[in-house]
This record gives sequence, C-alpha cells and structure tokens, in this order.
Amino acid sequence: MDYRIEVDSPTGFSAQDLVTILGNLVDNAIDAAADPARPAEDRWVEAEAHTDAGWLVLQVADGGPGPSAEDRGHVFDLGFSTKPAGPAGRGIGLALVRQTALSLGGDVELTLDSGTVFTVELPLPADAVRPPRRPADNPPPTTAGGGHRDR
Repeated sequence: MDYRIEVDSPTGFSAQDLVTILGNLVDNAIDAAADPARPAEDRWVEAEAHTDAGWLVLQVADGGPGPSAEDRGHVFDLGFSTKPAGPAGRGIGLALVRQTALSLGGDVELTLDSGTVFTVELPLPADAVRPPRRPADNPPPTTAGGGHRDR
C-alpha cells in the first residue's frame, strides 16, 4: 500500500483535530482498499497533507469504487454507512470529519476520480502562516556590522 504525508510548515491545529480528520479518512480508505473482491491494482491508499496559500489541504484517496450516486449525498450524515453494522456501530467517522472541518472554518469534499478522493481544506491560523524555510546552504542575509537578520 502506498502512502505519503508532507506538511511543509506548522499548521496551528491540534493533533486531536488532525487525527480525527486523517484517522477516519485513512481508516475508511484502508477498508475500501482491503476488499478482497477488488482487483490487486485497485488496492491502494494515498494520503497527502500540504499547505497552499494559507490553507491546510488534507487529501486521502483509495482505489475503491466509492459510494453510489444515491449514497454520496448522505456519507457525511451521522449514522449513515455503506458498511454492515458492527458491534461499535457505524456512520460516525465521516460525520466527525465534516463536523471537525466545519468547526475549524473549513470543509470536506468527496470526488470520484481514478478512485475515491476525500479532500479537507482548513484555513491556517494567521500565526501558522510562515514563509518557507531557507535551505541550509542559503542562510538569511545579515546587516553590516550588526549581524542581525533581516525580517
């Protein structure tokens, strides 16, 4: 199974919120990709996190068929699930993903491409938006005599 996580700057979000979002999306993706009825080439999961122009973008994709057209309008409803009911219940994870995203000022979207793709976009808090780090071989400029960094 493939995976990729890249966060290129501090986000300012709590670990609990990020785990709620990514944990539920990755868990669902693994369930979809692990289906033994799926062809081997469709058993994949990709997760990505990056910042883009003041937003944290979290994306989880899998090779599963995704929900039916009828079910797509309900996947974020509390208590709705396309999976069989289990002892712990079903239909909570994606509702928590949306609730958390909305509470942080963002949103979540489901698309079907070459698989099922969930994308969460969250506005970065102002204090988390920082310029990219300079490479080690390109130190910041200094002022003559004072050695202070330009800001």
